[in-house]
Parts: sequence; C-alpha cells; structure tokens
Amino acid sequence: MAPPGPSSDKRSRRILRTSTFIAPATGERVKRVFSLRDGSSRDLEADLDEHQPLLGHAVTDKCKPRLSRVTDKARQYADHAWAYSMSPTGLGIFKCSLAYLLASMATFVPAISNLIGKQDSKNIVATVTVWFHPARTIGSMHEALVLALIAFSYATFLSFSSMGLSVLLGQYGLLQLSNALDLVLFCGVGLGFIAFTKQYFNHPLVNVACSLASLGSVQTLVKEGSVQVGQFSQDKIAQILIMVIMGIAATMLINVAVLPVRARRQLHDDLEKNTDLMGEVLVTTTRAFLLGEEDVLNEGKGIMDEHSKVATSMKTNLIEAKREHFVLGTERQYHLEAKLVDCLDRLAQDLGGLRSAASTQFSILHKAYDHTAGTKSTTSPSASGASTPNGAGSLLRHSSISRATMLDAIQEDPAEVEEDDSPGADEPWTSTNGSNTTSQAAKNIDFKIPNYSNGDTSTGTPLSPADMFVMFINLLGPPAKSLTYTVKQILDDLKFDEDGTVVVNAQFATSLRQAMEMYKQSRTDALASLYRSKTMSREHPDE
Repeated sequence: MAPPGPSSDKRSRRILRTSTFIAPATGERVKRVFSLRDGSSRDLEADLDEHQPLLGHAVTDKCKPRLSRVTDKARQYADHAWAYSMSPTGLGIFKCSLAYLLASMATFVPAISNLIGKQDSKNIVATVTVWFHPARTIGSMHEALVLALIAFSYATFLSFSSMGLSVLLGQYGLLQLSNALDLVLFCGVGLGFIAFTKQYFNHPLVNVACSLASLGSVQTLVKEGSVQVGQFSQDKIAQILIMVIMGIAATMLINVAVLPVRARRQLHDDLEKNTDLMGEVLVTTTRAFLLGEEDVLNEGKGIMDEHSKVATSMKTNLIEAKREHFVLGTERQYHLEAKLVDCLDRLAQDLGGLRSAASTQFSILHKAYDHTAGTKSTTSPSASGASTPNGAGSLLRHSSISRATMLDAIQEDPAEVEEDDSPGADEPWTSTNGSNTTSQAAKNIDFKIPNYSNGDTSTGTPLSPADMFVMFINLLGPPAKSLTYTVKQILDDLKFDEDGTVVVNAQFATSLRQAMEMYKQSRTDALASLYRSKTMSREHPDE
C-alpha cells in the first residue's frame, strides 16, 4: 500500500478568527477565539460523559447474577422514591397529611372534641385543612388567612342577622314572614353574593373562602333549625365557628413550623432561572441568525416553553413575596424586586422580537431559495443544494461567495472541515473588516469581496441577495457574537445568597455600554460597506 500523500494531512481543524469582546467583570477588551457554545451551559451539559457507556446498561445487566439484578433494581426504585419524597410535591404531600392528622384529633381525641360539643359535623376541622392546605408558601398562607377571616366574618354576619330577624318577627307572631325573608334575603341574596364573588374573582383562594363562608352559613340557615322556630341559639354558631378556627390554626401551624416554603426564596430561584434561560434564548437566536440554520432556531422552542413557565411562576411568586415583605416590614426590597421582574419581562419581549426577526429572515431566504431553485432547474442536485434539509443553508450555497469562507468568524463547530488540495489554500486572505484568517476555500470562491476598508473599490460580479446576506453576516457576525457573549455572561451572574442579598458588580453597566457602543459602530460600518458594495455592483454590472 502506498504511503499517504501530503493531501491526507490537510484534514485539520479550521482556524477560527479571533474576535474582540468586553469582559463584563473588568470592562477590558479581550481578543481571542471563543464560541457561543462556551457560554451555553446547556450545550455543555448535553455532552456525554466519558464514563457513560454508549449502549447503556442493558448489555452489562444481562451478565450479572439474578440476585444482583434484583438488588440493583430495588435500589433504583428506592432512589426514585426517595427523590420523589424530597421533591416539592413529595414534601407538600407530607405536610398536607400531617395537617389532616392534626385536624382529625378534633374528632378522635375526647379532650378536643368536647370543646365542640356533641354533633355529627366535627369533620369540618379536617375539611378546612384540605381546603387551606399547608403545601403553599408563607406569603400565600397569609393571603389564605385573610380570606378565611373575611369568610368567617361574613358567615357570622349572615347567621346572627338571620337569627335576630327571626326572633324579632317571631315576637309579633310573624314567623311565616320571618321564614320567607330568611329564604329570600339570607339564603337567596346572601348565598347568591357568595356565588357572585366566586365567579367574579375566579381565584383559587377566593373559591376556597367562598366555600368556607357557604359552609358556615348553611349550617345555621338550614341545618341548625333555630332560625325556623324563631329562637336565638348562639351555641350552634359558636361550635361551627370554633371548628373553622381550629382547621385554620392547624393549617397555619404546619405551614409555618414544618418545612416552611418562602415565596421570597422561590422568587430568587425563578429570577436566576429566568436570566439563565434568556441567555440561552439569546445564544440560540444569535447562532441561528448568524449561521443561517433554521434547525438551530427550532432547537430553542423547548427553551422558550420552559422560559414561559418560569415567567408565570415568577409573577405568582412575586405576588406572594409581596405579602411576606409587608409582614416583615421590608417593602422597599419588594419594590426593587418588582422593578427587576418588570425589566426581565421587557427583556423577554425584546428576545421574542429577535426570534421573530430570525424567523422572518428564514422565511425570506426560503422564498429566495425557491426562486433560485426554479431558475436553475437544469443544475445538478449536488450543485443546487437540493439535498440540504433547510432552505436557508441551501440559499447561502447558491451565493457566489463561499459560505464556509465567509462565516469563519462565527463558525461554531471547528471540527467540521472539508479536505482542500488546491494550491495556496492555507494562505491568509483579507476579510471586509480587515482581519486576516486562514481559509481552506478562500482561493476557490467565484466572487472576491471588495475590501473597502483598504480603499479597494473594484468589483467583478453583481451582488445577488444571497451574496449581500452572506457579506452582511460576515461583517456583522463577529460584533454580534461578541455582544451576545458579553450579555450572556452578565445574565449568568445574577446570584442570590441564602439571606436573599445579591452582590451587584457596578462594572456591568459600564461593560454593557462599551459592548453596545462597539456593536453599534460595527453595525454602522457594516451597513456602509454593504451599501457601497451594492452601489458599485450597479455601476459596474457584469457583462
């Protein structure tokens, strides 16, 4: 076998062009080779561990003894059960069970049941603990307590008012009129107002409070019987209200004393997750726009869905954290957190606009690709890019500028390189921004990019839309990539301590301003170069 020729050594990694970005912590201009994948924690987590078997554990498990396999499976189930029990759902179930057990003592412990008296409705205490379950944040429990007190007061008002009116009219022998008024005013209007409130607010805690108010009212208006005979019996009303208070007290005790869940801590966690997800969305959108790959943008749909869930949870926890701050007297911190949530909401809207712009880009490129494919029906499939799965990448391959050459500055996978045996393939070439780079395909392109920064205004071939797009991406790619990298590092730095304090680096604002100014200047230069290229291509058409 003949020894491999020199061309076999050509398969090497593509040398990426260095880019300048602003280091957020120091504000320094750093010039080095970097990738947007470096700032994405999800891309790093997606890489397989070197110790993880490629075929999983299915093959190795068959070689183990039966007893060992059973033991491993039991240990696996035990680990899953323990993980579930330690999850927020598992801890919430434990707290609800504990509260129900405590409330059941009102029925089974004589010392407690004697306080309520002899009746068949002692399970109301346990029912209240189910409605106002303790598996909620302390801030939500504060709201539940206020609504329960309002429901308690309203039920007391209906009970005493109906009984007082019945006694008053009964003294004048108008007991039938009393029953009619009780039916119309207290049963109709009173309970109707509860139903209206429940439908109007349509809030889970308001619904529970309305159910509690109707439960306390119906016990007196319908079941107790004193209203119908014109007697004033406060014992029954007191027993019902005592049961309601006992249920609320049991729920509050478990909520605060056993594994308390603070909305402030959850809000801080949501803020960290939100900024992390927004950074991932920014990285994904930027990579999709610069690389012209629609598949990269589609990969970010799952991140957008997760971000929507976190944003909803963040707003809910902000409302619940507000009550905790008001109880603790830290209203100023709440106002700052509310401003931060509003800022993140506006930033999320801006990111949504960026994704819409990228989607519009791909839509335009698809239309241009369809037009190009129709006009080049005689071209072979390999030359027309028909085998390429997405139209954006195919359109770039139709341009007279080599896509592999133009996008060296923003290429995210340096391992992908094709063999090139053309002479002078390793020689540096000058890009439109004046930087030198080594490109495997630089000598094979049909269209040479005019270097207006060095005074070169010559042109050979008129620019097609695909050529202009690739040229614009080549000009704007490095600064956009640098700005994204800087913003992603700033978003990843939002960390809260256990006591809720966050250390803000004052240099971030200055670094972000510098990065924005650098990007704006590069964008202005890129647009100016693009317009000059378009003008020169019109003045010197290809004959």
